[in-house]
Amino acid sequence: MSRQFTVRDEANAITAFCFRNTFLEDLHAGKHSEEFVRDQTYSRITDEEMKTLMIEASSKLEELLKFRSQRPDLFRKFIQIYHQLYASDWDTETKYRLRAPKNRRKASRIESTDADGQKRT
Repeated sequence: MSRQFTVRDEANAITAFCFRNTFLEDLHAGKHSEEFVRDQTYSRITDEEMKTLMIEASSKLEELLKFRSQRPDLFRKFIQIYHQLYASDWDTETKYRLRAPKNRRKASRIESTDADGQKRT
């Protein structure tokens, strides 16, 4: 017997839909740099790249929300299938909470705690 499809499963599927086959994959396709991984002072994405990514994801989310509004029955089936194809092995246990930003950015950042209680951002 399969487990029940949860709100987190739905969120994972929506996230996958909004970022899969987008500008993010273009960024990901670049060469890996150990220097950027080791030294957190390096920026890994420009403001313009971040803006492009967020606009594209927002556009795809708008598409999903319209679909949900127009055809809720098909939306649910679509999201469940999309989850199975692209997000079924994603973490479903991490708990997230909003926290105040540490830098000049106005938006809140999300901090997570893994199953062992270790903080991740």
